[in-house]
Amino acid sequence: MNAHFLAHCADSYAYLPISSLDEAFEDEEGNVSFVVDNIPDPAPGIEEHLHQRQLRVALKRFVVELSPHLRCIVIRHYWFGQSQSEIAKYLGTTRSAVCHALRRVHKLGFRKLNLLA
Repeated sequence: MNAHFLAHCADSYAYLPISSLDEAFEDEEGNVSFVVDNIPDPAPGIEEHLHQRQLRVALKRFVVELSPHLRCIVIRHYWFGQSQSEIAKYLGTTRSAVCHALRRVHKLGFRKLNLLA
């Protein structure tokens, strides 16, 4: 292992002698905190990864099933980051029409993907 890494670890809180997560400790600057407040949140588990994957698949299916006009608006807005005005100019319509289409897609998406719990 790298000597710098070991020196850093020796000075870090990872090697504090603790007997409880509720135990308080003081750092070099005199700040007091609790051990439990310095523990990072765990990485997402397999359930979270599975849920995210299922949501991505459902979202892709939803976008593919949209009409070509709505699909174009959604892809340009959410994937390409275009503004409503830019999309309206490209499609030869008004910004208001694009805004209305996006609202319609949101309502349809919430219903179809069961996001309103």
